[in-house]
Amino acid sequence: MKKGIAVFIVFFITLNAIGQDTTCIYKLSQYYNLDDKMLRIWRSDISGCLKKRGAYARDLQQNKSLISMPQKLFFLFFGHPDLSTNEGVCIYYLHSDCDKARKKLPNGDGMNLIVLFEEGSLKSINIQIFN
Repeated sequence: MKKGIAVFIVFFITLNAIGQDTTCIYKLSQYYNLDDKMLRIWRSDISGCLKKRGAYARDLQQNKSLISMPQKLFFLFFGHPDLSTNEGVCIYYLHSDCDKARKKLPNGDGMNLIVLFEEGSLKSINIQIFN
């Protein structure tokens, strides 16, 4: 129970500090073994249309430091998912066929990152490939 309270306090302080100091997010990303360059590329690849997110999928899936990361912090690092459900399933498009407006085409080949959250923290990351 004490650990849960400590994590909440650190998380709350961190979110407030991030808005004031951009070096905080860099330090926090290091704690979770995330590369700042990767995060910048990830956020710039809207809907996976540039097909750059896929290069990081396996590393994210194998990064055990991410397990139990608060959902809000995950969204701070990776942006909001391309699709989500009320059951805590979030989908990030990794490698999509897109139109000129960076909208995923409905029947194109692709790859997704499936992120599962339970009770506000990350539980698993899986890769889905389809064609």
